[in-house]
Amino acid sequence: MPRGVVLVLGFAWMGMLLACRQQPESLYRVSSSSMAPGLQGPTRRAVCMACSRVTLVAAETANAQFTTRCFLCGGHSELQSETLPGQSVSVTTLAKDQAIRRLDRIVFRSPGGPDQVKRVWALPGERVSFRQGELWINGARYQKGLAEFRQVALPVAATTLHLSANSTVAWQAARPTRNWEPGVPAEQWLKPGPIVDDFEFNQGVPRSLHPVDDFLIDVELSNALEESLDLELYAHGRVIAVHIHAVGQARETNKPDLPCHRRFSLGVCDERVFLDSDQTSQVLPLEDFTDLTREGAQPGDKTHWARFTAASQIGDVNLHVWRDQYLLQSDQQWQYADFGQVPTDSFFVLGDNLPVSIDSRHELGPVHRSQIVGKVQ
Repeated sequence: MPRGVVLVLGFAWMGMLLACRQQPESLYRVSSSSMAPGLQGPTRRAVCMACSRVTLVAAETANAQFTTRCFLCGGHSELQSETLPGQSVSVTTLAKDQAIRRLDRIVFRSPGGPDQVKRVWALPGERVSFRQGELWINGARYQKGLAEFRQVALPVAATTLHLSANSTVAWQAARPTRNWEPGVPAEQWLKPGPIVDDFEFNQGVPRSLHPVDDFLIDVELSNALEESLDLELYAHGRVIAVHIHAVGQARETNKPDLPCHRRFSLGVCDERVFLDSDQTSQVLPLEDFTDLTREGAQPGDKTHWARFTAASQIGDVNLHVWRDQYLLQSDQQWQYADFGQVPTDSFFVLGDNLPVSIDSRHELGPVHRSQIVGKVQ
């Protein structure tokens, strides 16, 4: 090949490589709590006087008139006076023809105010509505996959259970009682109940709460699973029962089975059940599982729980619980809201921290592509 051609090809290749490497990035300082807890604006520390747990509370909603509560033990937390700055995140500048996908987090210019960061929920041309906390697109319920569920899931609890031979252990949802007074026994600080669209981050925001039946549990065992265990989860008025077993072990029950080494997840979201492990994954219809509403129970009126049963020694079970977003227009309009069709080249955006976010549900409206600075990495 002639030397000139080699040089031309070499320079062309180098130019393409530099173009890929030089996609501009910048740092963005999160200035509000609208995307908490994933992206935190200015915060204040709250220290539990009972268990010494330290948590962060949004500086913009912290209110000395409201007792700050610990969501771990239910005790009273002392709010510190120092305000910590919002976190800095890396933002990749949006290329001219770069696609914007549902659930991307974007930074955009807000007319008359500072740049904002929100999450994309609907795309140009789609008709958007909320029904009982769920997203509907063009008249149909939008069903998230497990990876999408994880993108928007909010933390509920983290704990460690111990599962010995021939035993059953359980986790149940609980939250601080409405009022806290000195002298009340510690066992009365938390009240069992359904998972709700509550935010420990939002202490000082009075609002109505709604049961959230879509939730996910992530489990990591302290030791590799040698035999099996059974897991039951209560959601949507149904018991989701699954048989978790060691890799290579024969199936022994008529329940859905999931081979596992040390890590597995079980979740319910948008009328589907997700079974996932470090070995395989499955998606099953929610209707395949026992419906307790036929026996008089109503979805959301019982405590959400997860129950583990094992015949052999398992050891520690490290448990993380997450919930789905409960999408609503406002406290007064939470059952149904129709936002019409998203305009051309525009996007319907929401903050993850819905109770305090000003977004496409409000006067902000849809965000035009020309306003978008880039995507949060």
